[in-house]
Amino acid sequence: MAYYPQQPQTNVIQVSGEQEVRSFQFAPNSTFAFFDRNEPVIYYVRSDASGRVTVDVLDFVIRPDPKVVQQETEMNELRQRLAAIESMLGGLVHESTVSKSAAAGAVPAAESAPAVQSVP
Repeated sequence: MAYYPQQPQTNVIQVSGEQEVRSFQFAPNSTFAFFDRNEPVIYYVRSDASGRVTVDVLDFVIRPDPKVVQQETEMNELRQRLAAIESMLGGLVHESTVSKSAAAGAVPAAESAPAVQSVP
């Protein structure tokens, strides 16, 4: 006897708005999820034992991967720390260059040397 895998059964249906959802007839004690074709919305429909239907409209939002969010947060913190260090070093380099050149009576090196570029 050959084995044929059974196709998965789902109650997910695509619709174009809440009006279309409400046009369906539902058996008592049933639950359905309708995905809107035009908006990121899910209509969660359930009927009780007497056949009374309740429609909940849910916003469909994809959650970001927590690992990616953590990496982005860490990168932003590192960028801020690097910017602070560059700012501190830039001030030290500038002060050192001005004081040396002023003592020698020369043009400050900051005017003749290329500027230190910050990394975004």
